[in-house]
Amino acid sequence: MQKVSKEVTDRIRSVRSVLFNLREKGDGLATKVNQMAVPPSSFSNTVNTVEGEVPPSPDYGPAIALFENVLEGALGELSQRDEALFHVNVTVKSLRDQRQDQVDVVYGMVGRIRHFILGEYKDPRLELLALVGETPREPIALLRRARSVASSLARPEAEDYLGERAMEPSFSPAARAAELEQAATQLENVLDLLNETLQTYDQALLDRNAAMANYDRVFVRIARILEDSFRLVGDQEMADRVRPSESRPGLTADAADGGSDPDSGDAGDTSGSDTTGDSTGGDGTGDGGTGGDETGGDETGGGGAGDNGNGNGNNAGDNGNGGAGGTGNGDTGDDGTGGTG
Repeated sequence: MQKVSKEVTDRIRSVRSVLFNLREKGDGLATKVNQMAVPPSSFSNTVNTVEGEVPPSPDYGPAIALFENVLEGALGELSQRDEALFHVNVTVKSLRDQRQDQVDVVYGMVGRIRHFILGEYKDPRLELLALVGETPREPIALLRRARSVASSLARPEAEDYLGERAMEPSFSPAARAAELEQAATQLENVLDLLNETLQTYDQALLDRNAAMANYDRVFVRIARILEDSFRLVGDQEMADRVRPSESRPGLTADAADGGSDPDSGDAGDTSGSDTTGDSTGGDGTGDGGTGGDETGGDETGGGGAGDNGNGNGNNAGDNGNGGAGGTGNGDTGDDGTGGTG
């Protein structure tokens, strides 16, 4: 599983192209710029210099080294934040799997109790056991139903009703109530942990997006300086290679147009992680859905659907500039709509 999103992979390819060209041609560029920057001999007569002193010659070489260091630093920060986002997203996916597994367990337990009552009693009192209506599968609604059934099974009147008339002597209301309450607690714990992790994901996405925005600013400024410098010394080919894209931040124009990069062989093609919205809101335990981090082709994907038990689901967009998520309903779950990235 790749740890770098496609958005960052594309930027890595572009900056490697720029750095490759800079290291190949940087010394020659510095030499030409330095030669052009040496003032003519008559210049010393027009400035306040000590008589006989030769004005120092400018040196463009340190500036090139500075450009490399700044680009590497911004890229390193972006890569670190992107990898952190990847790891949080892996945890989110794992917790969603755990949530589904526990939903299946609780759903099956409630369903079996309901089926038993309907099958064994001529006058099934479903209202007595909070079993009226179909068993929901939405996590929060299911959790509420399970807690209600467990509580009802523990009531004395339910025990009397079931104990006197049950055709299955092994059916113990108290034991079933304890088992169901235990399973419901496990489901609640998973939902709480998923909610906390989604909040961590939201923050990790904000941090990654901030690092990407900073990188894009640094990249375009340095790339423009290098482009202008190469054009200044008459190297139009190199200027075109390092020219930043006007439409796709963080990329060279050549990369944005699908051109090849000299030093991109080891930058694997990766696709972003995918985090879709959740519907676990309700009773203060719901989680705000978050949008995905998935990108495809030349266009970034739209935000995933998200919702929140008590409103304000945070949908993080996919292209580093997440849109605002829709607000969800605690009882109904997946009715939030994500913004575009």
